[in-house]
Amino acid sequence: MLTASTPAVVQAAWHRTVVDTGFVDVTVVTGANSGVGYGVAERLVEKALMAGQGSQRVIVMACRNKRKAEDARERLLEDVARRRRKTSAARGPIPETLVQLLIVDLADTGSVFRACAEFKERFQRLDTIHLNAGILPTAGINLLTGLKNLVTRPSFVAQTGGDVFVQPRGTTTHEGLGTVFAANAFGHYILTMELRDVMTDGAKILWYTSTTASAVRHLDIEDLQCIKGDHPYESSKSVCEILASAPPSVAESESKKAYSFVSGCSVCYMYLDRIYPHGTAQLRPSMSQM
Repeated sequence: MLTASTPAVVQAAWHRTVVDTGFVDVTVVTGANSGVGYGVAERLVEKALMAGQGSQRVIVMACRNKRKAEDARERLLEDVARRRRKTSAARGPIPETLVQLLIVDLADTGSVFRACAEFKERFQRLDTIHLNAGILPTAGINLLTGLKNLVTRPSFVAQTGGDVFVQPRGTTTHEGLGTVFAANAFGHYILTMELRDVMTDGAKILWYTSTTASAVRHLDIEDLQCIKGDHPYESSKSVCEILASAPPSVAESESKKAYSFVSGCSVCYMYLDRIYPHGTAQLRPSMSQM
């Protein structure tokens, strides 16, 4: 067991080898080593501990880089332990199984398939998956465009950031897929499809998109991977919203249901409490038979 005072080096020594022995809830967060994904994972850990369910729940931090993932897990446990020391009502050990790692490169389909196979070897269920990971490669900044939009379209700037980043065109993975499309959308799609047979009835699939997805002019049906276009990030987030409207189905188990949600970064924290353990009404849900 990890206590609130367990040294960081001991915490980092255990990272991802425990196999499911009857957990009541397993949650995956992609891109959990930093940013929104890290914050979501940290919040979920704290909620599990506050509910006294630290030994029954698992938060799986799905990350591309193993070293960064291990550092993030160590940092998360230290942050949570430090806050728990300040709260007399929340003292106690942090179960070693609570925070685990899954290494996956979402831009590499082989890596995604391997990660899914590993997940199903380690766990017997999946209750919630936060599809948060994403990349926004830039080739420069167009300050003139940003200033022009700030003056002429302030609401557009507030919604999208002003379209100041110049994104590279035509970047592809070693498999020939659009790099941003693969990392932001297609890798997550494979993840949900491959893990659907371990999803529990009522499983929640949360797609973390962006307000920039509202700019549908960047979505070209003839170029869904946006290899030819100049806004692959916006295009990939629009694709995510399309995928969210049709959760995966499992033909052999028609009675099972999965609920799919679209959440932009601006609202993901706002509604996290409402997603666990009951409510989801404030987000945009899609439901399908599994």
